[in-house]
Amino acid sequence: MKHVFLPRVALLMGLLFVVSPGAGLVTKLEIIPVCQQTPMWCWAAVGELVFRNYGVPTINPRRGYQCGILSELDGSCWNNCTACRVSAGQLDIILATIETYPKIAAEMTSLETRSIRA
Repeated sequence: MKHVFLPRVALLMGLLFVVSPGAGLVTKLEIIPVCQQTPMWCWAAVGELVFRNYGVPTINPRRGYQCGILSELDGSCWNNCTACRVSAGQLDIILATIETYPKIAAEMTSLETRSIRA
């Protein structure tokens, strides 16, 4: 049976819209939504949204952004991402990942990337 993680989906969908309090207008952000690949990777899915928006390349093109994000934290995930069904655990780990991943991606891909300050 496939589980749907509605609160996480709602959070990710909520990232697509910003409400302008002064004018009462809604502005649609041009960010393509993504699904988290495991029940514990909601933070990695949000990271993917941020990195795609800023043009940061994935460091693991065969396995995708979320696997690359986990691989950056734990190298044993590189070839078998399903073995790394771990959560970030703490906010400081998420913030460090948002700031560090673009630098690692730039080094690994030889592509210039923008710095992100979380």
